[in-house]
Amino acid sequence: MNKLSNANLEKRNQGFYGGLHPFENKDTTNEKPISSFPEPETVSILLSQHTGAICEPLVKSGDTVQFGQKIGDSNSFISAPVHSSVSGKVISIEEALHPAIQKKVKAVIIKNDFKNTQHESVKPAVNIEALSKEELVNIIREKGIVGLGGAMFPTHVKLKPPKPVDTLLINGCECEPYLTADNRVMIEHAREVISGIQILEKILGTKQTLIAIEDNKPQAVEAMKTQTGSSITVSTLPSKYPQGAEKVLIKKTLGRDVPAGKIPLDVGVVVTNVSTALSVYDAVYKGTPLIERIITISGKNCSKPGNYKVKLGTPLQNILKHCFDKPADTNTEIKMGGPMMGILQPSIETSIIKGTTGIITVDKKVVEPDTQRSCIKCGRCVDACPMELYPLFYAYCSSKNKLEDNEKYDVAACIECGSCENICSSKIALTSIIKQSKRIIASKKVS
Repeated sequence: MNKLSNANLEKRNQGFYGGLHPFENKDTTNEKPISSFPEPETVSILLSQHTGAICEPLVKSGDTVQFGQKIGDSNSFISAPVHSSVSGKVISIEEALHPAIQKKVKAVIIKNDFKNTQHESVKPAVNIEALSKEELVNIIREKGIVGLGGAMFPTHVKLKPPKPVDTLLINGCECEPYLTADNRVMIEHAREVISGIQILEKILGTKQTLIAIEDNKPQAVEAMKTQTGSSITVSTLPSKYPQGAEKVLIKKTLGRDVPAGKIPLDVGVVVTNVSTALSVYDAVYKGTPLIERIITISGKNCSKPGNYKVKLGTPLQNILKHCFDKPADTNTEIKMGGPMMGILQPSIETSIIKGTTGIITVDKKVVEPDTQRSCIKCGRCVDACPMELYPLFYAYCSSKNKLEDNEKYDVAACIECGSCENICSSKIALTSIIKQSKRIIASKKVS
């Protein structure tokens, strides 16, 4: 066995198999403190900003709404209410483009009166230390808290696990290139993040809590260590993409494998993001619903890069106009999120949602990935896959319409991190091919 094979095996045994070291491009915004983005004249509050059932509007055209007022909700357990991020008047309820799924969904359009008249529900909880687990979960649900790492899974659902959990894992990796918002949250709001984590600990009753942070964030590591108590451990990890993916992070920090088709709960773990912990703090200690979030704005032609607190529903056009010299040209792509897993925005007629981690502009690839190119069987995609899967095999089976083989060989375990496509010698659009394969397989199961 050669030295390279031995090195790969050693890394695999250490839990460091696969992944990439892409150019981080974080220096532009890493040291920039969080600042408030200018309020928009109108906001477009989508009624679907979470995994689960779409909310129904609780207001109608012509209604006056207040800052923090609930304007949409659902009776479904897996859902999360939405609230107005401004005070003003409802202009209309209409279809608007969802930036994550690239489909139109119902939205509440509100004209901002810039008074920020606060709704009566926006007030701190009373006697917080005496609140029961059920009362805390209800507050988190009513304030519309969802996962802010991008998945937007309703937090209250995670806090009612049907089976015991022993570990709360807080994700502070922020491994996507360009993104630095979570880093600034940990540096500037360490105390509030820890208070939010302690609320989650009380609800879940876990035996241990780990905060995982990559070693390219030394200030964040120090800030969190300064604020942690005896029940919380800060774990510093070597920087590598996609370390922040749930299953990868659980393997790296706890040595537990989450089987294909299973979730962290199945191995006794609840994972949440540092910004989610901050929003939990805001919900309980301030009574503030999830109506704004901190995002990174950076990239090509960005004249005002930084980490901004942005009101949900802020039009993407406002972001581009305020922060970029000329963001949209034939050689530039706009992504909501990071360059690896972010969603390409073919239209700027959309708005900021709960799951928006950043607005990034990047150069279009010199050689665009293509589904029709031929694989040269170099195996680089297999080496890069953090889930130890076979991207080249999935692409081959998809081309031959043998999707049953993809299913047999765990294509569902793909986390769609884009590592395989990024490193592919032939520039095959592997991520797109695999996503399509997964969608077809899932649709056949439903039908």
